[in-house]
Amino acid sequence: MVVWQARRTSLFAALFAILLTGLLTGLFTGAFAASAVALEADQLVSHDPRTGVWTMPDGRTFYYGDPADQPIMCDWDGDDIDTVGLYRSRTGFLHLRQSNSQGFSDIQIFYGIPDDEPVCGDWDGDGIDSIGIYRPSEHRFYLRNSNTQGFADLDFEFPGGMGTPVAGDWNGDGVDTVGLYDGTRGLVTLSSGNTPVVASVFSFGEPGDTVIAGDWNDDGADTFGVIRGTRAFLSTPSGIMEREANIQGNPVAARISPRVPNGIITSPAGGVSLTRGDSLRVSGTAYSSRPVSLSWRALGPSGSELRHSGQTVTLGPMDDAGIWTIILDASYDNGVTDPTPATIHVNVESAPEPEVQWVLPAPATDFRVGGLLDLEAQVLGVGPLTYLWSFPGSTLAPLTGRNPAPFALTSAGVLDIALTVTDRFGQQTATSFNVVVAPNAAPDGAIHTPSGSVVVPRGSSVTFSGSGADPDGDTLGFRWVFAGSPAIPDVIGPDPGAFQFVAGGSYTVTLHVTDQSGLSDPTPPSVSVTIIEPGEILISPGQDIQNIIDANPGPNTFILGPGVHRGQSVRLYDYQTLAGTNGTVLSGARILTEWQYDAGNNAWFVDGQTQQGRVTAEWVASGPVCRDTNPRCRYPEDLFIDGEIQRHVTWIGDLGEGTWWFDYGADRIWVKNDPRSRLVETSVVGQGIFGGADHVTIRNLIIEKFATPTQVGAIDSRLYATMDGPDGTNWTIENVEARFNHGTGIFLTDGGHIRNSYAHHNGQQGFSARGHRVVIEDSELSHNNTVGYHWDFESGGGKYYRTYDMVFRNNYVHHNYGSGVWFDIANFNDLIEGNTVEYNDFDGIFYEVSYGAVIRNNVVVGNGFLDARGVWLWGAGILVASSSDVEIYANEVRDNWNGITAVEQQRGTWEGNPREVTNLWVHDNLVTMDASLITHNYEYDIPGNGYTGLGVDYGDTSFYTSRGNRFTSNDYEMPDGAALFHWRSIPRDWPTWHVYGQDLEGTITYVGEYTS
Repeated sequence: MVVWQARRTSLFAALFAILLTGLLTGLFTGAFAASAVALEADQLVSHDPRTGVWTMPDGRTFYYGDPADQPIMCDWDGDDIDTVGLYRSRTGFLHLRQSNSQGFSDIQIFYGIPDDEPVCGDWDGDGIDSIGIYRPSEHRFYLRNSNTQGFADLDFEFPGGMGTPVAGDWNGDGVDTVGLYDGTRGLVTLSSGNTPVVASVFSFGEPGDTVIAGDWNDDGADTFGVIRGTRAFLSTPSGIMEREANIQGNPVAARISPRVPNGIITSPAGGVSLTRGDSLRVSGTAYSSRPVSLSWRALGPSGSELRHSGQTVTLGPMDDAGIWTIILDASYDNGVTDPTPATIHVNVESAPEPEVQWVLPAPATDFRVGGLLDLEAQVLGVGPLTYLWSFPGSTLAPLTGRNPAPFALTSAGVLDIALTVTDRFGQQTATSFNVVVAPNAAPDGAIHTPSGSVVVPRGSSVTFSGSGADPDGDTLGFRWVFAGSPAIPDVIGPDPGAFQFVAGGSYTVTLHVTDQSGLSDPTPPSVSVTIIEPGEILISPGQDIQNIIDANPGPNTFILGPGVHRGQSVRLYDYQTLAGTNGTVLSGARILTEWQYDAGNNAWFVDGQTQQGRVTAEWVASGPVCRDTNPRCRYPEDLFIDGEIQRHVTWIGDLGEGTWWFDYGADRIWVKNDPRSRLVETSVVGQGIFGGADHVTIRNLIIEKFATPTQVGAIDSRLYATMDGPDGTNWTIENVEARFNHGTGIFLTDGGHIRNSYAHHNGQQGFSARGHRVVIEDSELSHNNTVGYHWDFESGGGKYYRTYDMVFRNNYVHHNYGSGVWFDIANFNDLIEGNTVEYNDFDGIFYEVSYGAVIRNNVVVGNGFLDARGVWLWGAGILVASSSDVEIYANEVRDNWNGITAVEQQRGTWEGNPREVTNLWVHDNLVTMDASLITHNYEYDIPGNGYTGLGVDYGDTSFYTSRGNRFTSNDYEMPDGAALFHWRSIPRDWPTWHVYGQDLEGTITYVGEYTS
């Protein structure tokens, strides 16, 4: 905060003070008391025109100039110190020096003609004085706003005619204005704002006086004075200052020492006593003619320190007992500080220990099981207070807070309660009490109508009725909760009766039954109610979905009723909608029973399994399709036991817990342990929802456990799931959960839109897409690649290829067994923004052999730590591989295996377009790397990871010099001692990174230290 003390007086008030002293009438008799001179105020310097000798106030002398030069002194460089200058009228040159010492001029300016008279001042208020001249022959001022040669910035004729030019800041506004002093008549004429307008005319001094102007008391405003003989009489708002003035030649007023601020503590005055933990309100000011910043320091007796800035602030809390020193530091914006800062002392006394006033519930309060225990305490002490409620002899977890959330009592008996309260200084107090909890059995609720989940047309009524029983015979309370949209208020009572549903939607209706103590049915009954619009076609579990759709091929909406629709594949047509209700599941799995035990193999099998989908090749151009540990990932069938996927092994000898084997030749499935008491499912159906149709909508359902082949979606807008189509366009997928499918959860083509959906635990990947203008937003992808596809093949959160103008926005991509977000092969102008991408095994965001992308405003954390490549620049938070025109900015990239990297390899072309890293622009990102996460490469004695930068794996260095690849204005938090910037195939430290022109406007903060 900038403050200043206003002590400025107008010119006219100053003149009035002069009149009162009799200065104009020559009444000086030497009776005035001499005043002390502030070092910061203007002082008198003399210049002898006969010899060129300057005499400073301290008596020091030096030569500068020729005889007959006209002296001036001003602040030529804005350092608050006036230094000497000369005007040589015979040549028209000004010779300015930046120090008060003998030597050559620092500035030489041709400005004027013979007989011009010099004047200097701050004409524009920029804090730097500049030159000017007065030309008596023209009665004209020529003022310039810089100490350079050129035309005048201010050029005006000034009436009044004769006199010597004067200049000063008469009103303290930071701008000097000019005037003339006519010594023959003793008249001063001042300009109004450096214009031809006259501000004032007044008489001043006596014949023979030398009139001079300056700031004699450092109040920021200039006033006049006279030199009479060996004495100087200087006007100030508070009176006349008299000084000795042994002037040898011409007098000059100058500020020789820079201003220093003078801070004063105005409140409190001192002698204050506080209690430990209190805060202190302090106020201060500074006497100065220029803006001053005030800052406070409170130094505690044990070395603690509090800081605050401003004129009036609160310092605290003061947590150390003893004497505190309060210091007010005053400073100018140029760094000049008060050499003797104001100080007071404050005594801080010790605080009393916390005192418990009361607790609730009161001792001996009776409770029953199921009742709510509401704890509360009132304690006096220095806050913030910490409350810890514990329950000795009980399994209840401790609670915190003065009034923690009430909780239900679950067991009978005496419950001991202990409360420990700790104040800010660690002082504690404790109290204990108990409550008695009587036995109580939970009630049991039942819904009579409807008897199960229902689907009804909009406008229909559903009758609700229920009942409850309580073993203790308590009177029961009933509350029906309608969870769904649009909202329906809760209904009280066992039998609400008929309820009309006037708006479409889906609801889960739950009956909560509660006894007198608040104990509720632990498993409240519920039913679902789905309201369909007129014309919508309901399909119940067990019905043939495809037959119904084929019978209604127009733009219809089909509603899959609640429950599991098992073993069906669905083809949709143009403009059709398929929607689920609460709990609708479309499953591609068959439940397996009829298990038999084989004693020879000590294993169990089931026969009659004739399903076998398309098998993927073992190797493709990029390498193996499956990881070594999962060689049967390329077979689309999976097995689930109690909802958990089992690993598919290659022969019966590998069977064990968590594995299975499909003997395709014998149509037989094998498991190791007895499965008869468990739910065993195997995926059978090869496609879930597909079609090659246009303008399809799918919403509000779960699609699971389809035996989709590699790169095929359980929901897939293609007809045959091939690169050749035909592709469906403009599919919208909303509120869909795709899980436990072998290949891809959802695959879309041109115009496809996924929003508010969740793909998890799919065998290969969550989402995939190709085509124009695909949008994926507000969705989640997690724990995909459960069957062990090779990371370099296609696996993880999702891989997108041959896309154009795709948007991937505001998604949560995490814990996938591969890359999180992978764009690979001929993607053009895609946008990846606003996503949270964290803890994926490989790269967080990977843009590969593609063209044009913006990657912005993403949070990318903890990716790449299981990258099997483990070397070079792989496993990055954000990685660009052989792709051009990629802009990466405003991302937060924290603690990944590597930071933001690009790799250039010889990857050929796509339709004549080179696959190269060119025009990569990485800017305004935050990249952090924790020292504990960096490994060491002992072979090369360098860090093994943690890098940000560019790598080229062949000899073309132009990618570093002339291909437009650059890092600018990024911020880094990295350990000291590690060279974590990769450029020209070598790790570089921060200074060397700058040498190569990278991040010249960036910053680095060293956090921790890297040691090998």
